[in-house]
Amino acid sequence: MNKAKWESLPDDLKAVFTEACNEAWLRRVAAIWRAGDDRGIKIAVDAGNEHIVLTHDETEAFSTALAPVVGKWVESSSAKGIDGKTLVEAARAAIAKHSA
Repeated sequence: MNKAKWESLPDDLKAVFTEACNEAWLRRVAAIWRAGDDRGIKIAVDAGNEHIVLTHDETEAFSTALAPVVGKWVESSSAKGIDGKTLVEAARAAIAKHSA
């Protein structure tokens, strides 16, 4: 939901969402997504496709190549009143934390 909708909710309802969306819930959702990804990869490989996992260096090169796209997204988000830079930094920090 967007920020305006969230802010329009009564505090007791916000508390329900906040309590229900704890780390255990996030881990369950992540496991479901991972299982879906694994199933899709298996279907593709079984159909004769090759599953390619990028090396660290390839991932870095891909990230560098996409930097202008991320920059444009940050700019367009900022124009809409969204702190895109902070969101990108938070996403990158979370990825780093959970990739180690």
